[in-house]
Amino acid sequence: VQEYRDDTGIAPGHYVVVGVFSIKANAESLKNEIERSFSPAFIVFNKKNSYYYVYLVSSDEFEPAKNKLKTIRSSGLFDFSNAWILNVK
Repeated sequence: VQEYRDDTGIAPGHYVVVGVFSIKANAESLKNEIERSFSPAFIVFNKKNSYYYVYLVSSDEFEPAKNKLKTIRSSGLFDFSNAWILNVK
């Protein structure tokens, strides 16, 4: 779990992140690959560190994000073993 304050430009919440990129095209490539065979994916840009985060779900509450993280890690469709939760306050 990584925590950021809201000066990142990302709305507060808990994001299940599956990839982080410094190049937007790479983030878009992963997003498109996931959407072709798994589920909708989304990208947010962190203006504080200039990284693009690819995430599958966000939640206002931590527990639903944690439960989704467990489901995503065990899905078997992609290697999401390194998925993690980004907390933005």
